[in-house]
Amino acid sequence: MGGEQRVAGACNTGSKDAACGSAPEKAAGSAVALRPVIPALLGLIAGVWVGERSPHWAAWAWWALGAAAVFGAFRAARRNPSTAALPLFFAALGYLLIQPWVTSELPPHHVSRFAGPVTWQVTGVIDAAPIIGAHRLKFVLRAESLADSGSPVAVSGKIQVTVVGAAAGLAAGDRVMLPSRLSPFRNFNNPGGFDYRRYMAFEGVRVRAFCSGKEVVVLARSPLSGFKDRVNRSRDGVAAAIDGSGDPLARAVLKALVIGRREGITPEVRDAFNRVGIGHLLAISGLHIGIVATVFFRSFSWLLARIEVLLWNAWTRKGAALLSLVAVVGYGLLAGMSPSTQRAVVMVAVFLSAFVVEREPDLFNTLALAALMILIVHPPALFAISFQLSFAAVFWILFGLRWIPAGSRAAPAAGADPRWWAGVRRVGVFFWVSLLAFLGSLPLVMVYFNQVSLVGLAANFLFVPLIGFVVVPLGVVGAGLLAFSPFLAEQVFRIATVLLAWGLAGVESIARWPWAAVKTVTPSILEVICFYAALWGALHWLRPPQAASPEGAPAAIGGGRRRSFVALLVLAAALLTAAGDIGYWVYQRFGRSDLRVTVLDVQQGSCALVEFPGGECMLIDGGGFPDNTRFDIGERVVAPFLWRRKIRTLDTLVLSHPDSDHLNGLLYVARHFNIKRVWSNQEAGENSGYRVFQEILAQRAIPQPDFKSLDRNCRIGGVAVEVLYPPTDFLEKLEGDGWRNTNNNSLVLRLRLGAHVFLFPGDIMAPAEAELVQSVRPTAGAVTLVAPHHGSRTSSTPAFLNWSQPNTIVISSRGGARGQQPHPSVLARYRALNVPVYTTFTHGAVAFETDGRGLRVHPFLKDGPICNTEWNQF
Repeated sequence: MGGEQRVAGACNTGSKDAACGSAPEKAAGSAVALRPVIPALLGLIAGVWVGERSPHWAAWAWWALGAAAVFGAFRAARRNPSTAALPLFFAALGYLLIQPWVTSELPPHHVSRFAGPVTWQVTGVIDAAPIIGAHRLKFVLRAESLADSGSPVAVSGKIQVTVVGAAAGLAAGDRVMLPSRLSPFRNFNNPGGFDYRRYMAFEGVRVRAFCSGKEVVVLARSPLSGFKDRVNRSRDGVAAAIDGSGDPLARAVLKALVIGRREGITPEVRDAFNRVGIGHLLAISGLHIGIVATVFFRSFSWLLARIEVLLWNAWTRKGAALLSLVAVVGYGLLAGMSPSTQRAVVMVAVFLSAFVVEREPDLFNTLALAALMILIVHPPALFAISFQLSFAAVFWILFGLRWIPAGSRAAPAAGADPRWWAGVRRVGVFFWVSLLAFLGSLPLVMVYFNQVSLVGLAANFLFVPLIGFVVVPLGVVGAGLLAFSPFLAEQVFRIATVLLAWGLAGVESIARWPWAAVKTVTPSILEVICFYAALWGALHWLRPPQAASPEGAPAAIGGGRRRSFVALLVLAAALLTAAGDIGYWVYQRFGRSDLRVTVLDVQQGSCALVEFPGGECMLIDGGGFPDNTRFDIGERVVAPFLWRRKIRTLDTLVLSHPDSDHLNGLLYVARHFNIKRVWSNQEAGENSGYRVFQEILAQRAIPQPDFKSLDRNCRIGGVAVEVLYPPTDFLEKLEGDGWRNTNNNSLVLRLRLGAHVFLFPGDIMAPAEAELVQSVRPTAGAVTLVAPHHGSRTSSTPAFLNWSQPNTIVISSRGGARGQQPHPSVLARYRALNVPVYTTFTHGAVAFETDGRGLRVHPFLKDGPICNTEWNQF
């Protein structure tokens, strides 16, 4: 506003400068002139995004960068600078900056070039403190050399090392040697799945290694001489001091809040915080850094205002900002300066610097400048969850504070205590800020975590003041006191842990409420855009009336009406688009008349989703690893896929047999989805997963009909569903028939729609295949076969293949030499049939669609070795 008045005044004096134009022109250009960083940031974001998805166009980006620079220099030389070229310049810059992380042009001796079956003696230096887990630890190794039988080869690059079993006190900076093969990272290649390979590439790590603890040889301990080593020693000292006070669980949380070490936080505590909607408190981020900056800035301002010489020289705010900046950087170092902490420190430092240079900060420009600096230094930060959540929350807080409800700005009522009224106003502002942060981050939370806390707003109102504004500053003060008085530091830590113990009790109590949180489907990019557009329109439309402008009330009223009209249009467009999107998904889920089957990539295991005409869903097995504490396939792979398909209810959950690679992924699904019924052969498994599975079914009262009474021939949405195997009396035959193990007792399902058949034989092997062939008539029609037992050589006998007569085969397997699945002999039999063969190892998830006449195949990875995506008419 002030900028517009100054320009108008200059033009009214009769100036002939070219800058003086019509009022509409100046009004249109003022936003860009006052906030030049915003178009630069938007251009940089666009360039990084495009560069990550479409690399190898660097030459064109260089041309664009040069053209924008020449244009800007030309306008500056004519004393008529323009920001018009800023978006193009920074878009080209962003495209070029992201290229080192997304291209495969690595140095000749980069460690990733040595991935393969050879076992190397790897020598290198541990880059950061190892992460300690259950019976294992992980660390990143800066590789120096590789050796096999010959002389060592000098290499560069980083390796993610997983050490199983005890390892002798490894620490950052240790130089170690260990034997291992090097393997590239492998994704679970399913639609919408997490791109772990890209994530690790953004961290600068391209390969991984595995070894046992006893195989790690420490060649030299860290010299503990550099600044980083001194910081690590200080962090160790703080950890030791915290360990000497209070409740063990509270100590673990306090260490996470103060020094960023979260190893001691149990999954149960982490889940409780997430259900209550305050999971962000456990990871040091912009909230923690901002709170520390606020507390210290206010404290230093109060203290320096009592020093007369500083007060007279107007140095109270500048001095408080400088001292707060020292505290913020110190806290960041103490917290380990993780990427999210670094971004938060930069953001807060940019805000504090505005006080030092004695300029009232334009908060949006300052926020944009912080994001610009972060992305220029580390462009992959754009794809980090913490970056997106932090800047989204802060942006909407700043945006919404301009529309703060008028009641919280009103003058105190007659006779009211001003201090009481000020307290009420602060509570109102805090509630409004919490609401804005909740709404601003809601779509991203749903995208990345698929959970919304129904008590989150109230919980933040309760626990952020306690943990954020009391416990965190106490922890930082205690860490600072440790160097001067360990006794006082210990007392401060003890007070903090007592307060934390009270808070933890409250969190766990609220988390037990059944309705504390709900799991949500994953919103699409279109749905996220609709939400933010609707939020923008609603805030503009509901904006309270402003004071009249100096030019007169009519202009202000006219501007307000125009703003309300535009906001109403945006809001209406967002709601109409959202309604159309809802209609699309209702049709996709419940209106289609075809049968859809998706065999998911769960590596060494099996999982298939069946979507029947009319919308009923069946999940056949869930994949899984032997130990769900290491990696839960259900939580990390199966559930996100279902949520992305807008599925929260499974009408039928099928467990073919209780082996962990079919069962363990179902545990999370059974616990967090609406399950109407479970089909299984009810053979008890010897693993703990089966016991947990039965407990979940009992707790949630999920029906599981007895196997003998199971309807072995039914129709779902016009699709014939048959349970072909095992025989109803197989349990009575277990003792007499030694070959009847869990694999051979697998449920075998056959689904038929028109001329097309899908056959799911579980893990049956040769004896079960022989019994099946003898007892069930041959399968007629165009058969899509899910290979029995992952293509193992114990299955897929010639008699079984002759009986099933498959027209298409899909193998769910990890691939590779380990376990020989699929086995070369079985692959040879499949190839002899001269039919398309897909494997989840090479094609990722494989989706099939049929209307009963034709079959369409959609492999997730289109460039697999055997691939046909055309309609197959049989």
